[in-house]
Amino acid sequence: MRLNKKNILKQLWAVATADPSAAVSVVDGDLVLTNSQDWPEAVRLAVAGVEKSGGNVKIKFYDKLKALELLGKHLGLFEKAAETDDKAESLLEQLLEEMHNAECKMDVSAKRTD
Repeated sequence: MRLNKKNILKQLWAVATADPSAAVSVVDGDLVLTNSQDWPEAVRLAVAGVEKSGGNVKIKFYDKLKALELLGKHLGLFEKAAETDDKAESLLEQLLEEMHNAECKMDVSAKRTD
């Protein structure tokens, strides 16, 4: 697989949308690993590794939330939230400054009446 934008997005999409249950099936109440050649492409791309220990097989998948986060950043889904946070912080700072200035004016007024 060549390293380019299309392939990176394809890999991220696979990790974000893969259904791990496609790698196993239930037979007579037991969980059975299915043939990896029968797995959907998204599941194959999402597998980070397979370990066999004794009679057990462990399938490790890449981080789905991280893939969703990277796709969201690529699509600009979080930019508006960041702008909103910046505006809220700016308004809060302005409000605090106005409150501080009002307190200072009150102190000055109180001193003049003494």
